[in-house]
Amino acid sequence: MTKVAVYTGEGSDASVVIALMKAWSFSVDEVDKPDLVNLSNESIDVLYLPPGYYIFEEATNTAISEFTRRGGGVVGSCCGAWNIACSIGLIPSSHNQILMEGRVSLRPKKGNHPILSNHVKRKNCESISRDRLPMTHINGALFMPADRETILATFDEQDQFAAILAAEVGKGRAVAFSSHAEIPVKVEGKEIDNSPLLKDAILWAARSAITVNNGD
Repeated sequence: MTKVAVYTGEGSDASVVIALMKAWSFSVDEVDKPDLVNLSNESIDVLYLPPGYYIFEEATNTAISEFTRRGGGVVGSCCGAWNIACSIGLIPSSHNQILMEGRVSLRPKKGNHPILSNHVKRKNCESISRDRLPMTHINGALFMPADRETILATFDEQDQFAAILAAEVGKGRAVAFSSHAEIPVKVEGKEIDNSPLLKDAILWAARSAITVNNGD
């Protein structure tokens, strides 16, 4: 069973994700800021930093970084992603903060990555080999990572602004979602559930097996 600690302290908005994780049969432990300085790699596989509006003190950032480098996983959405990439610096990145809400269409860059492989479709032409990923966006940061190899998907055709980042960090792994995979998005009247993408990101960060979808 994948063991996930979810930050539920001041400024967090974790209720939707906690319900999803319980439905996925993950073991969920709610943690506050004091708990983050004593994260145990023996009892926690992944720390999830949810959407919301919060920032941690330097000592907390250092503790999260050390937890990751010892072999833990860290996954974040929106504000949580900004903390991972820009504040804690697990996937070092600058960012552009453009206020926008609604549906965005993400351009997969690494469709064969385990996080994305179940969620994008191949096309006939290899130069445009992956379908777009529609997703709900609520003012999340547009990342410009120092290492472009960490980019899994971008917002734009020029690949200037990254939407999903993933990286090996020491013995651990980190994933940052600028947008909200946990919130369904409507495309042409059809509701698309992107939460399995978040589930696979958590499993990847935990180095747990990801069930391969062999469908089209």
